[in-house]
Amino acid sequence: MDIQAAGVESVTLTDILSLATWQRERSSEELQDFINTRHDALANVDIE
Repeated sequence: MDIQAAGVESVTLTDILSLATWQRERSSEELQDFINTRHDALANVDIE
């Protein structure tokens, strides 16, 4: 059952598993890659 609330992005298990642990700081490159990936995903979403 796929339910999406306004303003909430869906994520996959791959998205979650690719995140670094909270045990360490993220590098600027890691953060920028994550932001770029999310922007690309949002750019491919059809807005109704």
